[in-house]
Amino acid sequence: MTRTADATSLETSLWVVANSSDDATALNLTRIYDVGGARPEMVDAALRTLIRRHEALRTGFEVSTDGTLVRRVHDDPPMDVRRIRIAEWDATETEHTIASATRLAAQHRFDLSHPPLMRATLLTLSEGRTLLLLTIHHIVADGWSFSVVEAEMTSLLRCTDLPPRPADADGEIFDRLIARERRERALSTFPAAFATRVAELEASVSPLQFGVLPGREVPNDVNAERLSIIIGDASAARMLRAARTYRTTLFGMILAAFGVLMYKLSGQRRLLVGVPISVREPSAADAVGLFANLLPISIHVQGDRRVADLVAATRDRLLDALEMPLMPFGELVRAVDPSGAGDAHPLCQVAVSWEEFGASRGAAFAATTLVPVTVPFAQSRFAVHVALYRSGGGIAGEILYRRDILDALAATRLVEGLEHLLVEMADAGDAVVGALRLCPNNLDGPPDIVDADGQPVPCGLPGFLHRIDASPADCARARQRPDGRVERLASPREIAPTGPAALMGDNAPPALARVVAAVWAELLSRNHIGLDENFFSIGGHSLLALQLAARLRDRLNVPVSPRLIYAAPTIRRMAASLHTAVVG
Repeated sequence: MTRTADATSLETSLWVVANSSDDATALNLTRIYDVGGARPEMVDAALRTLIRRHEALRTGFEVSTDGTLVRRVHDDPPMDVRRIRIAEWDATETEHTIASATRLAAQHRFDLSHPPLMRATLLTLSEGRTLLLLTIHHIVADGWSFSVVEAEMTSLLRCTDLPPRPADADGEIFDRLIARERRERALSTFPAAFATRVAELEASVSPLQFGVLPGREVPNDVNAERLSIIIGDASAARMLRAARTYRTTLFGMILAAFGVLMYKLSGQRRLLVGVPISVREPSAADAVGLFANLLPISIHVQGDRRVADLVAATRDRLLDALEMPLMPFGELVRAVDPSGAGDAHPLCQVAVSWEEFGASRGAAFAATTLVPVTVPFAQSRFAVHVALYRSGGGIAGEILYRRDILDALAATRLVEGLEHLLVEMADAGDAVVGALRLCPNNLDGPPDIVDADGQPVPCGLPGFLHRIDASPADCARARQRPDGRVERLASPREIAPTGPAALMGDNAPPALARVVAAVWAELLSRNHIGLDENFFSIGGHSLLALQLAARLRDRLNVPVSPRLIYAAPTIRRMAASLHTAVVG
């Protein structure tokens, strides 16, 4: 039995995005959970119960005869749970098998007309533990939905009764969302607001000049990486005081700082930043579904503009967008019709998201005992996606970046630049944007290069393994290609990163040391590692040394021998040795 209902504009927009390129797997949301010793039959039964409880997990999407998208809800769609038993191999082989299985699960191409749009794989390890690989298409789930799934799965695996959900509960929730969308569209101000948004987007949509290396080869099945961002309590408090002075919010400050960062690194004055927002009503707190919209925010940055004025203008742009939070993104895509969307996200190359509640979302589902396991790779249709949240008195989060656009060093410098700008802008209200620097005192990075009008010259992101000299003369020898990339002309030499960091001998360049530290933290499951701590004294061993060498090779795209781990067993010494290999 099936029933048909109208699709929401949020679902329609994501359906447009999913069908705008061949790489629709970037819209798959993948999580890994350690379910301990739970029997596969119990996990299988729990997943089937979830499907029966949540309408979104039983929904497929079809285009009706009149050309509109409809939801087709099934009573009990079949679902096959794949099972893989991992033999008693060594740690390296086990990790490789888990990574391969996760990639395969995450790259599953869903037929959006055939539910459930969820795929599960159970990996039984030799020691009796079981990992659950769960992949759900974004069109039927958002980030909050995974909190619901985790909480209910935990209760089901504990054989604890779940609170009943009326059969028509989700239908009523989606009906109310559609009613809200129609009320917004019926506003007398909607046509003018839509036209204004389209005009802003048409003026802002252009390829960001990231300075991507032509011919950069990246495996098709692994196209993104993550780097963490941490803003301490004191710095976050300064940002909050500044936000109040500027009459904006912390997110308003973050959005303005990100705009400055992209302007500094690309040289473009008009930037388009995607901002995901939640439109979930309180009664939908226990529902699985898509209750998030993407608002494209146009930010106009100029070097001679006061920081306070930029923050105020960014605040006003954001408030204008929030006046109509259900503005149909899919219709904006069709209206603007950007050329060459390809495998990139339509309209927006970069995005910034913010969760004010941060870890409190987990507190709302305190019974959750599924143990999340780090997904060994990531996928993204944004070139750069910054996701931040409140963490105690500070700010934490990550940058997700595409490896076919940035390398690890460039992304690390991007993180450092954002962290520094967030703090510097808190005390720079009367300063002009052109005076802001991407690093303290501009000592550990190239100087800002400006043209006769005081605007930055696009030299590409600093930190690429091969890049043009960061000097006015060498920038003059660079030219921008039609595709927006920066091409180096006859430059006399390749240089190492500028500043004292390149002259520290055995000391590691900060960006490279940060990459090494991130890999150490992943392998050793430690949040804090000193630059001079010995790898083999804090839990490292021969098998982990092999994995460390392999991961560094993958991140840096340079040969890394396991011998290096033994010869240079600290982050400082290892990064210094790798620095020699990277810059030749």
